[in-house]
Amino acid sequence: MSALSSSGFISTVACRTCGAIDLPVLSPGVGPHKYRGSCGSCGKFVMWVSDRAPAERAERRDTFRTAAMATRYPTVAQLAYLKALGDVQAPPATMLEASARISALVAGKGVGA
Repeated sequence: MSALSSSGFISTVACRTCGAIDLPVLSPGVGPHKYRGSCGSCGKFVMWVSDRAPAERAERRDTFRTAAMATRYPTVAQLAYLKALGDVQAPPATMLEASARISALVAGKGVGA
């Protein structure tokens, strides 16, 4: 488990209970969590720790987010924003389609975030 901290997957954290700032002490996790991070001073829970690299976690998060957006209706806010951007096409069927259309309209107009 020390490989996680030496590889940079986790860094020091502040304990909300005692205020100590240190690397969490790792123990086996529960359910979908690989490791449980506890405060070295007071032993209270401070964070869940993954064994995946940050880039891999981001890639997985984006994959699952995209899949979820493809199954949901667009939000009222997305539809209002499309209207404000001057979109004249038929309403999008999914959040993913609305998001892609918003990105295209914002890029086409040169509006940046």
